[in-house]
Amino acid sequence: MNPRLGRICAAILIPCVIASVAQADAYLERMQFADGLYTRGMHDLAAKEYASILEAFPAGDQRDAATFRMAECLRLKGDAAAAGKLYARVIVEHKTSPFRLRAAYRRARLYMEEGDFESAAAHFGVIVRESPPKDLAAASLYYLGESLQKTEAVDKADAAFARVVKEHPSSMFYAYALMKRG
Repeated sequence: MNPRLGRICAAILIPCVIASVAQADAYLERMQFADGLYTRGMHDLAAKEYASILEAFPAGDQRDAATFRMAECLRLKGDAAAAGKLYARVIVEHKTSPFRLRAAYRRARLYMEEGDFESAAAHFGVIVRESPPKDLAAASLYYLGESLQKTEAVDKADAAFARVVKEHPSSMFYAYALMKRG
């Protein structure tokens, strides 16, 4: 390679790499700050910080986490409508995210609170079909059964409760599923 060309490339690339590293550090620091606010129960401040992060870093590698946690903050503050939109965004925009099924669960629970049991059952059904972690599977199966029961799909509801009993005997939903079947 031409030495002059090498110096020109280095003069261009090194500042770009340094700027990129500095931006990544700033992003991580702000996420840690927002997470700290969230864990301390300062949901209003945390939601604002997550929103600011999402705006300042449109290509951040933790957008799914920031969006999910912002939704959690809004839900805990009582803004179910805004939280529901953000949960839906995680579900749609982050197909491989570890937060996707948890966002679907939260969205489904919000549907239940709104009395939209058909939408809730649809969301819980998707979660159950995708092999979620055990804690999420047990809760999703149980609430799938409750949602189906409210839509008068009694046989399907009983099948969901039966799966809780059979597949999750150590879950907190086990006894409740037994009572629903009784």
